[in-house]
Amino acid sequence: MTKKISKIVLPAILFLIFYHSNFQKISAVNFSVNNYPENDGLFVTRAWAKKKPAKKRKRKIKKTSKEKNALAFQNPIAVSGDDICRKNSKEALKILHGKDKENFDLVVSNLGKIECAVSGSGVYPWEDPPRFKVGVATSNAEPVWFASVLVHESCHIGQFEIAAGKNPGSDVPEEEYFGEKAEKECLDIQLGTLKKLGASRSKIEYMMNIADSRYWLTDIGQRWW
Repeated sequence: MTKKISKIVLPAILFLIFYHSNFQKISAVNFSVNNYPENDGLFVTRAWAKKKPAKKRKRKIKKTSKEKNALAFQNPIAVSGDDICRKNSKEALKILHGKDKENFDLVVSNLGKIECAVSGSGVYPWEDPPRFKVGVATSNAEPVWFASVLVHESCHIGQFEIAAGKNPGSDVPEEEYFGEKAEKECLDIQLGTLKKLGASRSKIEYMMNIADSRYWLTDIGQRWW
């Protein structure tokens, strides 16, 4: 009887041991295949949690930096005219400030007011403050060109003031700030500015030959620019 019980119980015990062992293996295999190991899952979650806010902070700093740069430059010269002309004047001066500081200082020191007009560009150095009337063809041109024109007209104001300083109380002879000699001097300075601002080759060549047109002889009221 005892032998019979042993024959029945022993296989049952062996079966239970075998079944329990295989169940653990199956569970372990399923856990690995699902690819959710607890430690790795926590690591990924923490890494993502750290990475995501860092990106946000970087974007925020970059945006703030752009805003600060946009607000950093304030137009130092009074501009009378429409919003487009005001914007273009500021952009031209900003380019000068960044790439040709020497002639930016020349403009700020000499030019007191920019007056936006449809046409008839011309400078009035005897006024207080000295005024430059700029036509749409110039103010709406590319900023590099507009910036170089501001330098050119500021050069004429400087010529006038130097001549006025030599003979206080006397009328300044027109040839001191107007005419071929005065124009060539200011054209040379304007050409230097265009080079510093990285103007195109066509603009450089145009400047080198513009004196041949003797544009200054055109009456201000007849100028299309």
